[in-house]
Amino acid sequence: MNVPSRLLSLVVTTAVTGIVACGSAASSQGTPIAPPTAGTPTPIASPTSAAPTPIAPPTAGTPTPIASPTSAAPTPVAPPPAGTPVAPPSGPSGQAGATPIAGPSGGPALDARASAILAAHNAHRARHCAPPLRWSPTVAAAAQRYADELAANGCAFRHSSSQYGENLMRFSPAGSRSPAYVADAWYGEVSAYDYSRPGFAMNTGHFTQVVWAGSTELGCGVAVCNGGETWVCNYSPAGNMQGDFPANVRPATCQ
Repeated sequence: MNVPSRLLSLVVTTAVTGIVACGSAASSQGTPIAPPTAGTPTPIASPTSAAPTPIAPPTAGTPTPIASPTSAAPTPVAPPPAGTPVAPPSGPSGQAGATPIAGPSGGPALDARASAILAAHNAHRARHCAPPLRWSPTVAAAAQRYADELAANGCAFRHSSSQYGENLMRFSPAGSRSPAYVADAWYGEVSAYDYSRPGFAMNTGHFTQVVWAGSTELGCGVAVCNGGETWVCNYSPAGNMQGDFPANVRPATCQ
């Protein structure tokens, strides 16, 4: 995993019915996700994770985002309301295929997947007194490009070195998990976070990025490869900045 000078990504590998969770993912030669309209996702099980590549310690005096963790199996979050699952993309099985979340024009309305994952993020953030995220076509375009890159490189599953915070997830078969499940699985790490000792931990890094109060924009991309689906969600500004956890990750009792 390449680590930028100021930003480190968040990694989690999850194995639940072929599910792998990590920092970020986007669709093969897909189109960036457009701003969202409401959608209702389907409940799914949460992922387990694998160990990440160690990250170099930050330079003193400069806040540095902490790498996204490879998480242990997160505690399941309450399933979202029943809805229509994401439809699997067309195309030959086993080949990389793009499943952009929105059309190329990035018009005013987000499709159901973009709307659902944004709504799920903001529902979790509200519990921790974090302001709602806005959907960013620019951030989504970056996520989609990276998802496409992963699919084009043999269904690779690793973090990018972008300026954004990243959460990744891969599951199989494509279309078997809802967008809300993706956000819920990352948020499920909340049960392991110790507010008395605020800071980064490999088994809670996805959660802390989801609720990071200083992040204001979200953009996600989806790619399909070898019958599986990879999600990349990027956050701007990046969360998990060393030294800033007390102000940005507040307990659900913050009200």
